[in-house]
Amino acid sequence: MTKKVIRLTEKDLSKIVKKVLSERKKNIHEDVIRNIGGAKIGMPGHTDEITINGKKFKTTIDSLIYTGPVVITDFYEEDGDFCAKTNANQDQCFDPEDYYSLVKQVNSGNSLIKVGNFAGKIIFKKIA
Repeated sequence: MTKKVIRLTEKDLSKIVKKVLSERKKNIHEDVIRNIGGAKIGMPGHTDEITINGKKFKTTIDSLIYTGPVVITDFYEEDGDFCAKTNANQDQCFDPEDYYSLVKQVNSGNSLIKVGNFAGKIIFKKIA
């Protein structure tokens, strides 16, 4: 396969970047659904609501630098910990014991759940 060199003007490059950014913007509003540690988690990615095993919660964060509503854009498992990525591109990680406690409390119908440590807690308040 031969490689081609393509010359782009600044205007061409600008158009390409704008198109890529607009495509990303469209995808931001798609729901992200994860099956993690026995729980199905749905995140719209543009609102401070999250669905855990079919139950809807509002999410807020209480940390040393910020307290208030937070949008969780992703939930993932890394190195044995469970992490929530926020719309501010910050990660709030907590150990498996806290995560499984969250899932257990959701399944038992608790309407207010706090998960985290001294540096920050994510608070889940049931709305539906």
